[in-house]
Amino acid sequence: MAEIRFENVTKKFGKVIAVNNFNLVIENQEFVTLVGPSGCGKTTTLNMLAGLEDPAEGLIYIDNEIANIQHPGKRNIAMVFQSYALYPHMNVFNNIAFGLKVKKVRKEEIFKKVNEAAKILGIEDLLNRKPAELSGGQRQRVALGRAIVRNPKVFLLDEPLSNLDAKLRIQMRADLRLLFNRLEGTVVYVTHDQAEAMTLSDKVVIMQYGLIQQVGKPAEVYDFPKNIFVAGFLGSPSMNFIDSILEERLDGTYIKTQNFEFKINNEKASKIKALNKLGSLIIGIRPEDIKIGRPDCLIDSKIEVIENMGSSYIVYFRVGSNRVVATTERYSNLYNGQNIKIGFNLDKLHIFNKETGVAAF
Repeated sequence: MAEIRFENVTKKFGKVIAVNNFNLVIENQEFVTLVGPSGCGKTTTLNMLAGLEDPAEGLIYIDNEIANIQHPGKRNIAMVFQSYALYPHMNVFNNIAFGLKVKKVRKEEIFKKVNEAAKILGIEDLLNRKPAELSGGQRQRVALGRAIVRNPKVFLLDEPLSNLDAKLRIQMRADLRLLFNRLEGTVVYVTHDQAEAMTLSDKVVIMQYGLIQQVGKPAEVYDFPKNIFVAGFLGSPSMNFIDSILEERLDGTYIKTQNFEFKINNEKASKIKALNKLGSLIIGIRPEDIKIGRPDCLIDSKIEVIENMGSSYIVYFRVGSNRVVATTERYSNLYNGQNIKIGFNLDKLHIFNKETGVAAF
């Protein structure tokens, strides 16, 4: 397979900078996901790697060869699109085999490769059907089969699961991960769905406004977001953010909000002071790091809405002027309008500079 390297890559459409000074190394056989909201530049980055767009600046390397100067057909890349792009008049076998026929591969070799790919994907019994006779998940597998038979250096997938219903997306996520573990391929995957990014990837690249916000393993970017955007983008429900200030007292350093306060240790206080000299902060706490209705809970709140998710509750609280959301195990004694105390797990607290959005820890 292949190592991929982006060096100072920029793409412009007129005056709009779609991708801005993009630098990234994708290791051989690594599964990397570009994730972010619509318009963040992730698909444009994928298209530049595929040769469908030319960068305005910078270099893209595939196995230490400059890809910018190579024709797209010479890059040995297979791409799977959101739309599947199957030929409706051809059966599954011929859809998978089409690229091989164009390259004038021998019939015996085509037959062998198509049947091997069909076996891997579990679609051996569908080879004589037309695309109109297939479900969405089956069509997706055919599109993947067409990519697999080419034995490419790199697999590129552009939101391949977005047309599937929720249940099938979850199933296909697991299938894709197992498939590429078996193929040992280098994969660049684009999605706006954070669940796909977190569950599929060896490495996640989070983008906004054409810029890389953070790169790391899924657990790393979730537990240690570098800024407010990353913290709020990852997680469902998303992280809670509350305005606060840092306050020095005779007995130590406190973080104070409009409705509650708590003391922090000297190490964390030093990190905050190094980041933020003005005193205005934003504290962040994930829903799963909020404790509900226990003796050590100190913050007065009122339950506004309870969403019963079956195995858990998503609970929305009102804390002064702030709405706070928590996830919890099912409690039979919780009800809308209930006044209750909640507490934050201070070991899981995140602190951000209010002006820059950069994280202290």
